[in-house]
Amino acid sequence: MKSLKKYIILIAIFFIILAGIILYTQIGKQGSSDFMNFSQNISNDTSQESETQIIIGKNIEFSTTKTNTLENLPYTSKPKFKIGEKYTYQARNTGPSNKIVEDLRKRPGTIIYDYMTYPITFSVEKIERINKTDYYLISTEGSGEVILGVIKDKEGMQRPFTTTKFHLTKYYINTENGEILFKEGGDPIGFLRIYEPRMLKLSEGLKWQERSETNATNEQTINEESCEVKDVEEINGKKCFKVECRVKQCKNEECKVVYRKLYWVDMEKRLTLKFQLWYENLQTMDVSLINYEK
Repeated sequence: MKSLKKYIILIAIFFIILAGIILYTQIGKQGSSDFMNFSQNISNDTSQESETQIIIGKNIEFSTTKTNTLENLPYTSKPKFKIGEKYTYQARNTGPSNKIVEDLRKRPGTIIYDYMTYPITFSVEKIERINKTDYYLISTEGSGEVILGVIKDKEGMQRPFTTTKFHLTKYYINTENGEILFKEGGDPIGFLRIYEPRMLKLSEGLKWQERSETNATNEQTINEESCEVKDVEEINGKKCFKVECRVKQCKNEECKVVYRKLYWVDMEKRLTLKFQLWYENLQTMDVSLINYEK
């Protein structure tokens, strides 16, 4: 009898121990699961913080204000192009500057010019009507090949190093107010400052200012162009407005004049006969009318 009781007690102890092991295992699993959930929550919270920071980065306050004192002034002339006219200009501007060009400069027997020189002709083709408005169609066949220097090829022979500065371009210019409706191709007229709609508002002694101000978080940038008709001078027997523009750039109240532009604008045609661009103390562009056909 005593043996039976002893046997029953041993069995009971066994089941108690087994139950304790099972219970401990389940608690361990639940604890591990809770820990994993906690870790995942921490990970999710961190992800949300990074995303919030990115959103904050994207929500930087940004605004741009533009003013132009010339806008409300009256026109003093209309465009005076005539069908069949051809204007040929000689342009000289600084050559390209990039890694390829700099590497070429280091090659023995290679000469890369600091400036490129090329002619370009603009033709007044016709007047075209678009949306009940008349436009001059002005085109150019481009600059052709422009020589940038002389390079030595793999065979040791020297040959011209060329590029095409401008390709075929067409402009549609309003016959009344001179605004450019659109252009096809590049923009040699704009690049070389041969014509700008604001030339139709010029008069002796005129002064104006074009200003853009950009404000972002902790940074302010201002670009300001101040222009003045300085004098009336003759270029190739044509009376011209001599216009000087100075471009000032400011960043966080630190300002400096970086560009100076000089235009000689035909008083009758309102086209540039001569233009110079200066970057600080270096002349970077010179453009002159060299031939006119009608």
